[in-house]
Amino acid sequence: MSTEAYHLLNKAIQQYERENYETAIALVDEAILISPELPELHYWRGKVAALDLNQESLEVAIVELSEAIRNKPDYAEAYFERGKVYIQKGEYEEAKKDLEETIRLNPKIKEAYSLLAQIYLREGNDEKAMEYLNKVTDKKGDERYYFSLGKILNALPLKEKLIRFINDLYTK
Repeated sequence: MSTEAYHLLNKAIQQYERENYETAIALVDEAILISPELPELHYWRGKVAALDLNQESLEVAIVELSEAIRNKPDYAEAYFERGKVYIQKGEYEEAKKDLEETIRLNPKIKEAYSLLAQIYLREGNDEKAMEYLNKVTDKKGDERYYFSLGKILNALPLKEKLIRFINDLYTK
């Protein structure tokens, strides 16, 4: 492990936070030349590449995030970022695998639950969407929960909506 590589990574993260993405990538690339085995370098290279939504950059992001995972198989954040890239590419089955692995490795990454709920909602699997949606929130003041819940309920036939509404009234 190189102290110089970590120093360059820290500078790259600062540039990323300032939205200077080209500089961030240049710094990460320089660090990778020094220590190509560091998973954090590939993670950040992939995370920055994913910001450019063209197919080529998304492929670079997948390659880099996969390398981070290869170097550190329990890297929940890398699975999460790669799952997001798969969503951007429309590869929902791959996204589901990565987001489920994210949750297995780190159940505290709440956005993974929300993204899985959105994928299942998109597929028409309202029950599975609700399962993940209920895991992501305490339901108090979470607008995303109610927005997704509204989409699910809107997709249900009127009879089912009425039954759920009445059941909710009795359980409060």
